[in-house]
Amino acid sequence: MTVTFYMLSDMGAVDLAVHGYELGATPHEAVDRTKEYVLVRLHRAIMQRGGTFECWWAEDEYGNVLASGDDYQRPRRPGMWS
Repeated sequence: MTVTFYMLSDMGAVDLAVHGYELGATPHEAVDRTKEYVLVRLHRAIMQRGGTFECWWAEDEYGNVLASGDDYQRPRRPGMWS
């Protein structure tokens, strides 16, 4: 199963798919376990292009929205996300 994260900015959307997560995990558990890492990566891609964050969401392979938000703030952990 695949979970795809999307982040929308004023310049368009970027996405990143998570494949082959832990056996027996539900799609919602996969989102919970990978959300922070994936959103940091997507946010960085938007910021490098000079964009402004608008919202994010995660979908399963059938297009069902598993989670979403419009209030993302990058975690403050020096060196962890470089």
